[in-house]
Amino acid sequence: MEKIRSWFSKKYLQRIWLTVTLVIVVLVLISSITLYVSSERTVLQVHERANDKVLHQIDYNIRYMNEIVTNTASFLFFDTEVTYLRLAKELDDYLYIKSIGKLDAVTSSSSFVHSMFIYNGFHDDFFIANGAARYSVDERFRKNLNDYIHSQSLPRMRFVPYSFEASDPSNYGSFDMFLYAMYEPDAKGKIENMLVLAISPEWIFENIHMLNQTDLQQEGSFLILDGNRQLLFQKRQTGLVDPEELAVVNRRIDEAVADRGTFTIGKGKDRKVVTYLNIGVNDWVVLNVQPYDSVMSDVYDLRNTSIWITSIFMLIAVTVAVVATNVLYRPVDSFMRQLRQGGDESSQSKLRPKHDEFSYVTNRYKQMVDKLDLVKRDSEEKETIVKSFYIRKLLLNSMSITAEELAHFFGRHSGGGEAESSLYAVCVIKIDRLHDFDINTSPSEKRLYYFAISNIANELLSSVFRSETVDMRRDHMAAILSIPESKREGFMAEVEPIFRRIQEVANTYYKLSLTFAISEPFADIRGTTDHYARALAYSMYRIKYGHQSIITPEMAAEDTANLDFYVPEELERKLINGLKSNDPAVLGQFLDQYIELARQLTFDQTMQSYYQIIMTIRKTLKEINAFKLQPINVDMNRVYQSMMEKETIAEVKAVLAELFEDLTSEAKSIPSLDKNDVLLETIKELVAINYTDVNLSLQSIASMLHMSVSYVGRSFKKSEGCSVAEYINEVRLSQAEKLLSNKDYSVIEIMERVGFINQSQFFKLFKKKFGATPREYRLKKLIE
Repeated sequence: MEKIRSWFSKKYLQRIWLTVTLVIVVLVLISSITLYVSSERTVLQVHERANDKVLHQIDYNIRYMNEIVTNTASFLFFDTEVTYLRLAKELDDYLYIKSIGKLDAVTSSSSFVHSMFIYNGFHDDFFIANGAARYSVDERFRKNLNDYIHSQSLPRMRFVPYSFEASDPSNYGSFDMFLYAMYEPDAKGKIENMLVLAISPEWIFENIHMLNQTDLQQEGSFLILDGNRQLLFQKRQTGLVDPEELAVVNRRIDEAVADRGTFTIGKGKDRKVVTYLNIGVNDWVVLNVQPYDSVMSDVYDLRNTSIWITSIFMLIAVTVAVVATNVLYRPVDSFMRQLRQGGDESSQSKLRPKHDEFSYVTNRYKQMVDKLDLVKRDSEEKETIVKSFYIRKLLLNSMSITAEELAHFFGRHSGGGEAESSLYAVCVIKIDRLHDFDINTSPSEKRLYYFAISNIANELLSSVFRSETVDMRRDHMAAILSIPESKREGFMAEVEPIFRRIQEVANTYYKLSLTFAISEPFADIRGTTDHYARALAYSMYRIKYGHQSIITPEMAAEDTANLDFYVPEELERKLINGLKSNDPAVLGQFLDQYIELARQLTFDQTMQSYYQIIMTIRKTLKEINAFKLQPINVDMNRVYQSMMEKETIAEVKAVLAELFEDLTSEAKSIPSLDKNDVLLETIKELVAINYTDVNLSLQSIASMLHMSVSYVGRSFKKSEGCSVAEYINEVRLSQAEKLLSNKDYSVIEIMERVGFINQSQFFKLFKKKFGATPREYRLKKLIE
């Protein structure tokens, strides 16, 4: 029992055994199935070839019989005695007996010919060769032959199946025959004489019966179909094909292109193999129909034998697989025992039912790697925190760092002592558009971005200089560069491409724009804080040089005097004139001149100019609004705040351009009173009040306004697209449509209440507008 549990716990062993067993089983099954399918296909091919030979033999026999009958008929048709019987108008007894005797001799000497019939049109009768048939043929047979002749339906020189039954079966009996006719119709197509050979089918059917009795065909049959694809003399052909199957066989033969072939019909136990051959005589088809199971009997025996052999082989294979897998598993089993012995059980991953031995090993290895990574990560995090602390302390208060701390910092984090470098520089890295960055980024994402940029900067800078980069936990990062004395002169030229590369990487991978500001190189490490403050001050000049700029000490203008600055009076006057005249061109000129001036100012002077411009705009708008009924409203505090948040002169220009566009648009949108608009509104008001007056017209309105009729009419039609009279009618019709909903008023009363006096005109205008007369319209509304 313990061994069984142990075996089930060894999942990898089970997989090896199962894999080996499945491979063997699959190979054996594929081989067996392939052998069976191949055998089935081979047996069908052999069956087809064998039947094809037999069918060709039957075809040969039928062709041979056809050739003998054709030659006999041709010979007799042109023989003088037969010609005499066909064409004689009066019969001589001697010649008649002689001719009949010759025909009897030919009939008795042929193994195919049963009897002969010579039709003479002058006597409208048949002369019969073969004594037995001569005495047994009755009027019914003669009538059938006459029908064939007179209907001209008896084909020439073709076998026509015919079943003959004598009137007295006890005298002669019944028999089947083929009628083979030769005749020459006259110019009108009428048949005056004919030679008909009655061919016995016994020779053909005895041949087929003999084939059907062979051992090979004991469950199948050879069959012959006539030109109409029906069984030839159906009583003689007892086969396996019923009428429905025969219809399927005929359809498959019609669909086939070749004159011979093999196919199967039916399903299950009713499945049959059909081999056919189209012979060239009388459009006949020779078939062989045999049950599919009969054809495949040997294959089924082979299949059963194969199943027994395969089963025995699988049992042997399973036994071999067990032995082989135990041998292959021994190294794994030994390794697992050693692995379980090491360490305490609580720290090990137990082998679960769904896990194999290698999963166990993988879990143990992953546990050890995770522990090592955790220890390493903790150590690195502690070291990074300590390093960042010293860098920030050096940047913010370098004078407070002791000699021991400097030695510890440079010795541990910079790879050497302070004496290895005599020059240093501080670099400030700022993210552009910080306001948008703060809004669209979560605190955790910000820390990741700052961490990534610090690592990128440190890696690229360290390729040329020894450097340390740190997140200052404000709005920027800072880096301390250690510069060899040999690179003092070309330091700026060498560090700028590195900054450009950092900007490119940040923009490509993080879609961030960075600005760099760097201090002058300095020798005393204790002056780091002062140079850090200078680099911060230099970074403010981003407003002048734009985003993604690299600001060097030479580019930053020192503002030591802190002189006051005022926008020139001429430029301020242009701003005031542009606002008062609402002229976008003048405001655009002011904006271009101001931006050009701002690029030459220090940072403090630029901030001061912002305030002066905002105050000038606010004062000018106050003066403009004093003379307006509808004032121009602009939140100048919001505009000033937006300018202060911008990081570049270009962004400030965009803010002012948007402000000027809003001011000019709002000034233009304030409506002004137009003389023509007042006239139109007055006319409409007069119509609305006086539409019930029957005398209301263009002339009366012009008289009320003390204006000329032509001016009032022309002005109204130009603006509204219709005349005053048409407008009056539209108002009256609209009022009439409303009153029709009131049952208290008749149509005539409504017409008079809205100002119409002509009933026909009212009805005509109403129907033109609403598609119905007033009465029809009221009735329609009541129905709805």
